[in-house]
Amino acid sequence: SGRRRDSDGGMRILLATDGSGHSEEAVRAVAERPWPNNTEVKVMSMVNPLAYSFEELGLYKGGKTERAHRAISEAARVLTGAGLRVTAEVVAGRPARRIISAAREMGADLIVVGTEDRGGLNRLLRGSVSEDVAAAAHCSVSIVRRGSRAGSAHGRLALVS
Repeated sequence: SGRRRDSDGGMRILLATDGSGHSEEAVRAVAERPWPNNTEVKVMSMVNPLAYSFEELGLYKGGKTERAHRAISEAARVLTGAGLRVTAEVVAGRPARRIISAAREMGADLIVVGTEDRGGLNRLLRGSVSEDVAAAAHCSVSIVRRGSRAGSAHGRLALVS
């Protein structure tokens, strides 16, 4: 299959989440897929470094760090319930860069990210973390999009190798 396995025979997956609907869709997509035994999922959420520092020092009450902790906790609960081995962390930094470097450090076989369908000027101005990750990652990247019809429980999946 071309996928590396760790010494236990499982895969190493990095899942990035911000707690948004599209990130929750990515968590569900990972939880619902069949994986080899002993697959490990590292759940990460990124926070702006300045906001992270000020919130940790108690100088700013924006709630971004707390929201990131809730996002990884909820993802870990869902993934553990699906029988996966899970670790989770909140890190400060630019999302695409931190995702790519963490995936390389852990020897990830797969990176999973959710994406919102943004277009036009919004996409041009804000960019796309999922596209940046897919372009620079050393491994396959699964980009999970929210369902195209209202109330859809399943996202669409794009796998980029």
